[in-house]
Amino acid sequence: MNTSIKERITKTTFNSRSLILLSLFLVPGLLLWTPNFSVAVTLVLVIYSITFIVSKRKSIKLNRIDYIVLLCFSAYFLSNVHNLIRDFGNFRYIDAPSKILICFAIYLLLKDKIPNLQVRKPLELGIFIGSIGTISISLFQLIILNFDRVDGFLFSINFGYLSCSMAFMSLCMLRGSKNKTLLWISFFLLTLSTLMTLTRGAILAIPIILGVILILNINRANLKHVIFGVFAFLSLSLLAYHSSEKIQKRTAYTIHEIHALSSGDISSAVSSGGRLQLWYASLVALQKSPILGLPHEEREKLLTQLHEDGVLTEWVVGVSRGHAHSQYFEMIASTGSLSLLAILAMLVVPSIIFFKRRDNVFGYTGFIFIIGISIFGLTEVLLQANLISVYFGFFLAFFLAASIYGTADKPNVNRNLENNCRY
Repeated sequence: MNTSIKERITKTTFNSRSLILLSLFLVPGLLLWTPNFSVAVTLVLVIYSITFIVSKRKSIKLNRIDYIVLLCFSAYFLSNVHNLIRDFGNFRYIDAPSKILICFAIYLLLKDKIPNLQVRKPLELGIFIGSIGTISISLFQLIILNFDRVDGFLFSINFGYLSCSMAFMSLCMLRGSKNKTLLWISFFLLTLSTLMTLTRGAILAIPIILGVILILNINRANLKHVIFGVFAFLSLSLLAYHSSEKIQKRTAYTIHEIHALSSGDISSAVSSGGRLQLWYASLVALQKSPILGLPHEEREKLLTQLHEDGVLTEWVVGVSRGHAHSQYFEMIASTGSLSLLAILAMLVVPSIIFFKRRDNVFGYTGFIFIIGISIFGLTEVLLQANLISVYFGFFLAFFLAASIYGTADKPNVNRNLENNCRY
C-alpha cells in the first residue's frame, strides 16, 4: 500500500478515535453547568459523522438491527411531519425530533469505530467532572444567589431530570468499573443536585428507578451497590429535608395538593391539578382527531372552549400551544394514533434491545437510561427541550452501538457479538 495512503488512514483513524473519546468525556462533562456547550460538542460529532458516512457510503452496509435502530431515531420526526405541512412554517413540531434523528449518524460512526475503542474511562471521567460542575452551580445558585429552585441554565424541571438521569448513569456504570470511587461520588453529587431542584417528577422517579435496578441485580454480586444506593438516596433525602426550609415547604405544598385533589378541589392544586386538566384536554383532542391529532392553534382553541363549557378552570386558557406537560399526552394530542407508533419505536424498542443485552454494562446502563427518560416523560414534554433532545439522541446512539457491537474495554463486553447483532 502506498505510504501516503497509509498515513491518511492512520490520521483519519486517529481523528475519529480522538473525537469520539473527547465527545464521550465532554457531553456529560459540560452538560449541566455550561450553556449548551454539550450541544455544540454533539453537533461537531454529528457533522464529522455525516462526513464519514458520505466518504464511506459505498462500504457502509446496514443489517437488520441497524434498520430497526434507524426507526428508533426517526419515529418521533416522522410522526410530526404532517403537522409541519398543515401548520406550514411552524418548525417547532420537528425541531427537537430532528435533533434526535441526526444522531443516527453518530450511531453509524460508532458502529464502525467503537469495537476498537476503550470508552469507559472517558465516559466515567466525564460523568465525574459533570457532577462536580453540576453540584457547584447548584450550590452557587442556592446559597449565593438564593434561588428558590436550582436550574443551571435551564428550567429547574429539566435540570432535575438531567441530573437524575446522569446520577443513574453513574450508578449503573459501577458494574466492572475501575473508577468506582469517582462514580459513587458522582451519584451522590448528582442526586443531591436533583433534590435541590425540587423537581417532584425527578425526585419521585429515584426510588422507582432504584427498584428497577434492584430487580435487575437481585441475583448478582453487585446487589450491594444497589442497596448502598438506596441508603444513600434515603440519607440524602432526609439530610436535604431537615437542612432546607425550601424543601420542607415544597413537601408541604405537595401534601396540600394531594389533599386538594382527593377532595375534588382541582383549582387549589395549581401544579398537579393543572396537569390533570391539560391531560384531559389532550384526550379530548385525540377524540376530535384520532389519527393525526390537532395542531397547536386548534389545541389552544380547544382549551378555551372547554373552559367556556365549564369543564376546565381559567388557568388552562393561558397555556401556550396547549402544552400538555407530559411527553405522552403531548404526543397523542398533536399526532394522534401516530404517537403510539412513535412511542413504541422511540422508547419500547430500544428498551427491548438493551434488556436483551443487559449482561453488557452498556446494555444495562442503556436500559436504565430509557427507563428514566420514560418516567420523566410522564410529567413533562422533556424531549421537546433542546438540550434534553440532544442528550437523548447522543446517548441513545452510544449505548445502542456499544451494546450491539461491543467495545475494546476490559473485561471484554464483546461476548456473543453475533447474537448481539440480532434483534
